[in-house]
Amino acid sequence: MLLRRTQTSRTRHTLRPVSGGEKGVGCLPVRPFRSRRAPVVEAGAGDAEDAAQPLHAIICPGSRRRTRSGSPTRLSGEILRRLPKDLALLPASKYGAAAVLYKWAQVKLPDQWGAGTPLRRLADDKASEANRDSICGASFERMPDVIPDDSCDEFPFAKSYEGGTPGLLCAEVIPGQISPGMWEVRDADPGRPVKFTEKCARGHVPRPENGAAGGKLGSFASLQRVLDLEKYNVDVPDIKFQ
Repeated sequence: MLLRRTQTSRTRHTLRPVSGGEKGVGCLPVRPFRSRRAPVVEAGAGDAEDAAQPLHAIICPGSRRRTRSGSPTRLSGEILRRLPKDLALLPASKYGAAAVLYKWAQVKLPDQWGAGTPLRRLADDKASEANRDSICGASFERMPDVIPDDSCDEFPFAKSYEGGTPGLLCAEVIPGQISPGMWEVRDADPGRPVKFTEKCARGHVPRPENGAAGGKLGSFASLQRVLDLEKYNVDVPDIKFQ
């Protein structure tokens, strides 16, 4: 497989974080520019033109929140004492592309798993492995020329009763960081573009970030005693969509 870079003529805006006072950090559009060259995996050495994958979102750092006492606090990646017992925190600053995938699915897909609709923990290891094989099995093609150490991450999680949808029925995307604190999410396969009606998402995520997020979810379930069928939510507190 050879990696070739192509240029798209589509114009888009980039976003930069700006100070928002008590309302927190926001984003403002900056001067439009021509899209940078986007990496595309190409088989063989042909000269055919390849269109860059559509850009679905640019994400900027999230806002400050206030405690009940009124004093501002920046949420960290750990479970804070004042937060609900059923809330798993997975900040992008710590879990990278994995966290961005979860947040993108919550905002862009209709079921809003872990946000508008709680997830239910699946404690059966064999059942969760079957779920993972269904979504991230033979139909998933790694893209090592685009994502170093590429791996398949899924949302809803395999260890939830909502997981296990066959992978080819899921929205398949590539979350990528374009600058510190700023991410973009684009189609992984231009021949199978996202329809935004899918029940699940699977992402091309670097293996260390995928594993770290999975480990955090496991420790959350253990420390918070989230039992089989018990509902919980997922929050990525340090990013928001524009």
